[in-house]
Parts: sequence; C-alpha cells; structure tokens
Amino acid sequence: MRTAAKTFTTGLDFNQQYDLQRVLFQNAGLTVEVLSNSYLNWSGTLEISGNFQSLKLNQFASHIGGNVDFRVEARVAAQGAADLEFSTNFYTSPPQRFMAVIPAGPITIPVWFDAIFELNVGCSNHLEGALDYTNGVQASKTFLYGNRWDVTNGWSTYSQNPALELNYLGPRWSAAGFGNLHLWFQPKVRLLVYSALGMAYSLQPYDDLVGRYQSNPYEFELALYAGMTGDMAVDMAVFADYLPALPSYPFEFIPRTLLWQTNNLAQPPQITGQPSDQWVTAGGTASFTVAANGPGTLSYRWQKNGLWLSDDSRITGTHGSTLHIVNCTTGDAGSYTVLVSNPNGTVTSQDALLTVYPTNISSGMALIPAGSFTMGNCMDPSEGWSDELPLHSVYVSAFYMDKYDVTKTLWDSVYSWAITHGYTFDNAGSGKAANHPVQTVDWHDCVKWCNARSEKEGRVPAYYTSAAQTTVYRTGQVNVDNSWVNWNAGYRLPTEAEWEKAARGGASGQRFPWGNTVSWSLANYYAYPLSAGGYAYDVNATQGLHPAFNDGISPYTSPVGYFAPNGYGLYDMTGNVWQWCWDWFGDYLGSFQSDPRGPTDGSNRVIRGGSWVRIAFYCRTAIRGHREPTYGYDGFDRYGFRSVLPSGQ
Repeated sequence: MRTAAKTFTTGLDFNQQYDLQRVLFQNAGLTVEVLSNSYLNWSGTLEISGNFQSLKLNQFASHIGGNVDFRVEARVAAQGAADLEFSTNFYTSPPQRFMAVIPAGPITIPVWFDAIFELNVGCSNHLEGALDYTNGVQASKTFLYGNRWDVTNGWSTYSQNPALELNYLGPRWSAAGFGNLHLWFQPKVRLLVYSALGMAYSLQPYDDLVGRYQSNPYEFELALYAGMTGDMAVDMAVFADYLPALPSYPFEFIPRTLLWQTNNLAQPPQITGQPSDQWVTAGGTASFTVAANGPGTLSYRWQKNGLWLSDDSRITGTHGSTLHIVNCTTGDAGSYTVLVSNPNGTVTSQDALLTVYPTNISSGMALIPAGSFTMGNCMDPSEGWSDELPLHSVYVSAFYMDKYDVTKTLWDSVYSWAITHGYTFDNAGSGKAANHPVQTVDWHDCVKWCNARSEKEGRVPAYYTSAAQTTVYRTGQVNVDNSWVNWNAGYRLPTEAEWEKAARGGASGQRFPWGNTVSWSLANYYAYPLSAGGYAYDVNATQGLHPAFNDGISPYTSPVGYFAPNGYGLYDMTGNVWQWCWDWFGDYLGSFQSDPRGPTDGSNRVIRGGSWVRIAFYCRTAIRGHREPTYGYDGFDRYGFRSVLPSGQ
C-alpha cells in the first residue's frame, strides 16, 4: 500500500514599526528635528516547507521576504536677534563766562553765568530673523529570495526585487526678518548760574530726530521731538571765581513734544492669499491663484522651479493673478511661485507644488489628492458614538477611488472571468438592476474580487496569503494580514482613513459629504425628521423610505450616480448600501498618523456609509459600523463596496 504524502510548513513572521520623531539638536535659537509623521515600518517572513512520502523528501522550499516602508521629514529652524547702540558727544564748547551784579539793598550780590553748547548724536538698531527649512523622503521596498528543490528538477532559485520607490517630500523653506533703527540728533545749551546764594542750575533743551525702518512688510517713519531737561545743585562756596557744585539731581520739567512726523505711504504689495498645492491626473487642468493688495497697479510673473513661464497653447495667465495649465503632463509637475510687484517693490509667494498622476486607470475612478484631514466626529460629541472619537489628524497619500459603488454589471464582468481563472467566492453577488450597486457580498468576496480585477487587467494583485507575497489570494476565507498586502499594487479595498478622507470630499467640519443637513434630494436613506421625533439635521418633510425607490421589492437601492457627487467627484458615499473597508475594527488613536491601516487583528471588519434602510444618524460621514468578514447581509442591511488604486498605477 502506498503511503500518503505529507506536507509540513513552518516559519517566522515579524512586523516592527518605529516612530522616528525626535529633536536632534536645540540650542541658542537653532532647532534640528525629525517631524512627527516620520516612521520606519519593517515586516517580513521566513518560511520553510516540504513534502515527503515514506520518509523520503520529495520537495523542499525556503524563502525570506518582506517590505520596508520609510518616511522621514526633517526640519531645521533658526532664529536670532541682535541689538546695537551707539552714542557720542560730537561737540562741546568751552564755557563762555560772564558776570552780573544784582543789587540787594545795601549790598550787591555777584552772579556768574557759564554757557556751554553741546551736540550729541547716536543710534540704536534691533535686528531679528528666522529661517525654516523642511525636507524629506518617502521610500518603500519589497523583496523576496527563495530556493526550491524537488526530486525531479533539483534546485532552483527565485526572487522578486522590484526597484526602490522613492518620493521626495520637499524642499520647503521660508525666511523672515525684521529691523528697527532709531536715530537721535541732540543740540543742547547748558546754562550754569553761580552766586553767593549757593545755587547752580543746568538747563538742557534738545531736539530728537527719530527714524524707524523695518522689512516684511516694509515700513518707514521719521519724527522730530523737542524737550528740555535740567538739573539743580547746592553750592557751599562764596565769592569764588569758579564754584564747584555738589552732586546734582536731574529732573525733566518739560515733557518731550512731537513737532513733526512723516510716514512712507508708498508700500510694496503684500500677499494675502498664497497659491495652494495641486494634484491632477495627466490631461487634467491645474490652477494656481494668488491674492495680493498694495498701492498702485500690481503686476504678476509666474515661474516654475525658478524659471520664468510664458503663455502658450496650454499655459495662460503667466502675467496674472491666476495661472492655468490645461492638458497637464508629468513634465508639468514641479514647484510654482509668483512674483507680485508694484512701483515700490516686489514680493514672492510661497512654493505651490503640482503633482501629476498617470492616467492608466479605469475611467470610472477619481483622484483623491494627498494631504491631511481631521478624522472623526467633528460635530457635538453627544450626537455620535464614543468610537468616533478622539478627533485626530491623519495624512493620506494620493490614491484613486471608484466614483461609484461597484455595480452589478462591473461585478459580473470580473466575477465571470475570475471563476474560470482559479477564483472561488462565498456569494455570487446580488443587484436590483445592472446599474445598481452589487450587494450580498462578504469581505472575503470583495478582497478576492479586487485581486481578480487586477489580474484581469494585467496588474500586479494586492492581496496574498502570507507576508512573503508569493501566493495570490484567490480562494477560501483568509483573514489577510496587513503585511500580506502589496500596498503599492493593484485594486484593493480602501482603508478606513482613505474612505473617510474621500467621503468628506475636501471639506472639513461637516456632518455629511455635502454639508450639515440631509434630505431625499441628497441621499437614499430612511427619513426620520424632527417632526417625527427624529433629528433636526434631517430636514425631510415626511418620514419613511425614499419614495422614488420604494417599489415594494426589497432591497430598495437606487442606481449609482443618482445623486450629486461630493467635492472629489464621488457618488453615494453615504446611503444606498454599506461599504466594506479594509481595516479590522478598533479604537482610534489620538495621535497623528500617516496612511494608517488599522489594527493588526480583530473579529470584525469596518463598514461605512449607512444604507437605504438606515436613518440619517447612520449616514453621517463619521459613523463607523463593523461586521464579521463572512457576512454578506444582515437583515435588511446590504453590504457593497468600491475599490481603490495606488497613485502610482
């Protein structure tokens, strides 16, 4: 009897994440630091497997693989101030003495007068400045090395070593300075009076010419002040040619008075609104706008990477406040600034970056630009659930997202291809009509379908059955780990952070993707207005299911694209059907995060967006649902999804 073959597999997985934020140096106005969104993620696996029969080894394989995700952004900031003061007695005349006799009854009192002329000049200057420079790099690298042996073919070696993906995050810099100059010019006349009465007086009239200058913004003032100071002393000698005085006690008996002042009203322009970064797909349009004010006629001059731009068939407005670039290509990517001038000077705007993404994506996808947003319930905390807090800032890299929930038509086209190419699904998928969202699909179905869509289009799949990323996930119910995902390849489910950023459509502080109230004109949901004991933000006139889709045949879904899109061009981000996300469900972290991918394990996966049978509370952008990944539906609720692509696709 032939002994059955046995297979063994063993291995070691590792996943480490390091926060690189730290202050490297700080002293005397100079700071060198690694910013808070810097990190190093390192994950990998070592796996050994074999097959033997009757103690005879038939096959043996071993491999080591992993990926490194690295981001570091550093900042150098310096600031300082200096003060300089100078004053001198420019001229003092010799005393000019004369005497007078004052009769006082039978006697006369001699009085001596000394007149001294002085000229004092001086200046004081305060200077301060600051420089802030930020630069960084983001890189990712995957690799796989392995050996395989079998009794027929002997040893063979395989490897995957794609090129390092490197993106620069800067540079960004700013400089500012301030100066203040004070000048004085003081002619003085000192009159000393000596007499037998032992009194001495010193009167010091003066003029003070004050000037002040500063930059950022440019200002200039000039003023003339006049005043008088004096001192008085007691003299104990009598009838001497020169009577030395005791230490004097100064006093000011005439306050300083402004005689004349002028201001330089001819100011250079000031920028009141800086141009913003732009993200477009190739063939799209980018627009940069600057707002400025100042006296006289303003002129503008745009430049890219420090070189002047000129108008042509694609670029217009190079001498205006708004620069337009149509039919953008990857060659248009770069740093754009504008010089704003008037007859009194010129100022330069901050850098604005243009990023141009390739267009080899499905026409039904929209670009979600990179950037940070505030994630969580930004309204009254009492109106939501505790798991919607704390509010926290999240940076999300650019990606593409399906404009619509995956329709039954799109699902079927990929599903039909997949089941003939090694894929199996838990559910065949349902849909009320071809242009309605597919539903009754569980999380595993959606993940495998994304892989099938990638392979059908000739793309590298995103999901694998181990961290080695050698076996594409095509069958069964595998709870794919974060480290088993090629995040830079293929279609996949959005992370929870990607979903919420996309749903907000570039707006912030709103309850829904379009604003703070909801009605049947905006979404397919169950209306429950305040008049029925529901919510003040549900402004629908009546209660119940959406009448346009309540045909008596459940589910009451609506066609995709029936309602207006949000700011990113995405439809039905709330209402209609729940949407599966990638993440295991867990509590939010309160700290800043960059491209978070959720907990490493759990029991439920996140769903977002509410559905046709849910009230307005569940259609809020911040609402978080969760279900076991094996669920395709739950009572009246139906689960659908939409897929995303990395920006490099």
